[in-house]
This record gives sequence, structure tokens and C-alpha cells, in this order.
Amino acid sequence: METVTPLAFDPVCGMWLEPAEVVVTYVYLGQTYAFCCAECCELFERDPDSCIVLLAHEPGQSMGYRCTIQRQAVTGQRQDAKAAR
Repeated sequence: METVTPLAFDPVCGMWLEPAEVVVTYVYLGQTYAFCCAECCELFERDPDSCIVLLAHEPGQSMGYRCTIQRQAVTGQRQDAKAAR
């Protein structure tokens, strides 16, 4: 039987991440949050309660921030997830 690894959700930009794509994690109130880049983690650190309230009321929703990785993907500059780190 194949093992399924759960995806991580970046609560700032809304990206679903494979475990290998998680760049940084942050523990807040005993819960570990995963992020696609340091920029998203820094935004979360500034106001974690806003992210958490949004997630509690709308699971799978993010703050809607477009991080560097998403901006690069739109402009075609992103090579791959690992190269962006």
C-alpha cells in the first residue's frame, strides 16, 4: 500500500506544499505552520492571530497575499520550487 504524505498549507499565500517544498516552519501556540518562503513566515509572525482566525472560520483560506514565489511564477521567472529557495 502506498503511503500518502499530507500537503502543508501556507496560511499567508494559500499555497499547498509538498513536504519537500516547505522552506520554513513556525510554531505558534503549540501548532506548527508551514511556509513556502521566509517572506510568508515573516508576515505570519507579525500578526499570527489574523491568519489563525481566518483559518478557523474558513478552512483552506489564506490571507490572500501574493508572495515572491507566486509573483515569479506569474512572470515566468520561477525555475522550480527548489531553485527559488
